[in-house]
Amino acid sequence: MNLNLHEKDYKRIANYSGLALILFMVMFNATSVVSVVASEIVAPFVSYDFYYTLYSVLSIISYLSSFIIPAFFLRAVLKKFNILQPMNLEFRLPRTSLLLIPAGIGVTLTLAYLNSLLLDFLNVSDAYSELVGGSEASYTAYQILLLYISTALVPAVCEEFLFRGTILANLRPFGQGVAIVASSVLFGLMHQNPYQLLYTTAAGLVLGYAYVKTKSIWCPMLIHFFNNAFSVTETVILTNADAEMANLLLPIMDIGMIVLGFVCFMAFIAIDAKREREKYSAGSFGVLLEENDSYTQRELGAMSKLRFFMAPGMIVFVIMAFGSILLLLAMLMLISGVSVLV
Repeated sequence: MNLNLHEKDYKRIANYSGLALILFMVMFNATSVVSVVASEIVAPFVSYDFYYTLYSVLSIISYLSSFIIPAFFLRAVLKKFNILQPMNLEFRLPRTSLLLIPAGIGVTLTLAYLNSLLLDFLNVSDAYSELVGGSEASYTAYQILLLYISTALVPAVCEEFLFRGTILANLRPFGQGVAIVASSVLFGLMHQNPYQLLYTTAAGLVLGYAYVKTKSIWCPMLIHFFNNAFSVTETVILTNADAEMANLLLPIMDIGMIVLGFVCFMAFIAIDAKREREKYSAGSFGVLLEENDSYTQRELGAMSKLRFFMAPGMIVFVIMAFGSILLLLAMLMLISGVSVLV
């Protein structure tokens, strides 16, 4: 076993993952500005429907390019060093994995509420709502379709391709724990938003767990899509429905999804544990066991794994991400009239 070679590969993955995420930040911020400016330039000369369509299409292009290009960059570099791990594209979803979809939504929704309580404590929730704004006009059916595509479908595909299919998959030989946790922290930092930091990091844990348990990129993609679609549905209800009806319906939806999510998660854990016990209860003679990741794990010491964030590219990305988070938090506090020095 060549520990030095393993640590060298590990550092390469960390460094180039950081560089890929820096590329993402630059591309995403630049293309987002271009999308907004281009849409606002043509806004006075076109109908609102055309403006909304143009902005949605430009946002989709921005999202696709900002995630897919860095992912291909990272995969190309790792392939050059002969350390690229395959992405699990096989559509293999055991029936029990379907429990992970509502479970994932329920857990992330719970963390979203906890995140909101934290911002309430910091007295910046109202400022965040004011800053991000929102549409006061009702959505048409066509606009709702675009909203589901741009806010639910495209992010689910792009973000899972980069974070679970590429970053987590290439860290996985060094241990499933470090792969899930590291990719989740990066997933949270990628959003560059204090309002989303806690629950996006937690969502990354759920999505990473789903990827590892099902050995397929499709399960976390489905969880991600339905989670975002649930949020879009609530936005449409809040905008299109009667205010009194929306205020009654949305808490029921949230509480129902949280309860359903935790019930499904506990059911999945119980069924999965029972299946594992049954697999080995009769012995393994003459039985082809499923591949176990621990058999091919590239061992590294605990301190080596903790040094994941010490690669130059990763350090720069973390500084940039935290800089964006602190800048937005300072803006929210200033809008709220709260001193950032307190």
